[in-house]
Amino acid sequence: RLPDGSCRLRLAMARLRGEPLDKFLHERRAQADKSGVHAGPSKSLVVQQASEAFRFSLSLVSQLAPTLARVAALAYHRDVNAHNILVAAPPAAAQAGGAGSGEPQYGLVDFGLAVDATRWMDPSTSNPYGNSDWEFQDVGGDCRYWPTSAWRQFEVGCFGLTESPELCAEYQTHLDLQGLGITALQVLAEMLPLREALARQEAAAGEEANAASWRGAPAVPG
Repeated sequence: RLPDGSCRLRLAMARLRGEPLDKFLHERRAQADKSGVHAGPSKSLVVQQASEAFRFSLSLVSQLAPTLARVAALAYHRDVNAHNILVAAPPAAAQAGGAGSGEPQYGLVDFGLAVDATRWMDPSTSNPYGNSDWEFQDVGGDCRYWPTSAWRQFEVGCFGLTESPELCAEYQTHLDLQGLGITALQVLAEMLPLREALARQEAAAGEEANAASWRGAPAVPG
């Protein structure tokens, strides 16, 4: 029971389909390891996995980049990463080597660190004395997805950051797009065929070619 004269504010959000993107990637890789699909992939399977990796990464950028551009007029999320992005994937795509039909659908959630865009930025992005929120608020979000400007702000603060106008502008206006770009690279890297498996396949092909060349070589006189 609330005291008299007080109230509780609740925010209701539309429920989005899907699961956290980092969970999807982890379970997909675990399934691949369990099934041994990476032990010695065929050339056709490698092509299929690579195609799917590019498709998922491209869909992520093409769906969320326009969303972030529209939201930027009002707010910045400041914590765009694989945990705060939901993905509803075609059923077969959850397994490495599966060829699901249709495109994955992405959604961005958890605006707990979001800031008002008009209060966050200075009228000039190179002005360190504008008393805007970016100068005083802590650097937020998962540091694995921070761009260079966020690390610079973390290390030396706003006055040090303004020594580089490009990084200063990036920190005020492009944190979300940088996070999205890093997440897209993560999707691509984690869904591509394992480098170790491809290396084993190339080594086996090289050994076979070497053996074939010796079989076809003329005998050396004793």
